[in-house]
Amino acid sequence: PPEPELSISPPALHFRIAANNPSQPAQSIRVVNSGGVVGELRAIVFSQPEDFEVLSSPPSRIDAGDSSSALTILFRSKRPGVTSSTVTFLIGNPFNSSTSALICRISSEVSADAPLDISQTGINSPIAMGDVLPLPTQNEATLYYTLSEDTALTLDIFDMRGQAIGRFAEGIQPKGTHRIDINTAALSNGAYRIILRSGFGAVQRWLVIAK
Repeated sequence: PPEPELSISPPALHFRIAANNPSQPAQSIRVVNSGGVVGELRAIVFSQPEDFEVLSSPPSRIDAGDSSSALTILFRSKRPGVTSSTVTFLIGNPFNSSTSALICRISSEVSADAPLDISQTGINSPIAMGDVLPLPTQNEATLYYTLSEDTALTLDIFDMRGQAIGRFAEGIQPKGTHRIDINTAALSNGAYRIILRSGFGAVQRWLVIAK
């Protein structure tokens, strides 16, 4: 069967803004389908979700050959500083299990003239958690997290339905940097949440598979 023919605009996005701007402009990313079959939006994944606020999400499908039905996401920065991130659109063919991953790389500079509404996830916590890399991945991925003190935690992976499908760590972990190697050979294409829970709260990262 035919497949969606997808393009993303822009493929890379850089912006500089002042945090005290009360009318901080929204940034936009657009995906167009020029193929002969409708595309089904399966997930949108920010590699650094705590750094951005999604203002409007696109519809769940993108019609074939109709630029007016392009998927557009509007978002803005949530915290001051320099941020490097990616946004991954996972779009599939509704007639089979194939999934395409379109990636926009984002770099932003937000001056800290005034504080932004910063997410409290991970603030004042002894846990620092990196991204799951590479993003997306095919067969293997790696996750690092660092503990500044011995910490009781669990580290689990969930599918998009919220069902737990595996556990990487449980119990008291010693301080220091820990590495988790993730074999994705048995997992289907799509987005998965990896959540580290402790007495300090929860930290989430995304695993995106596109084989």
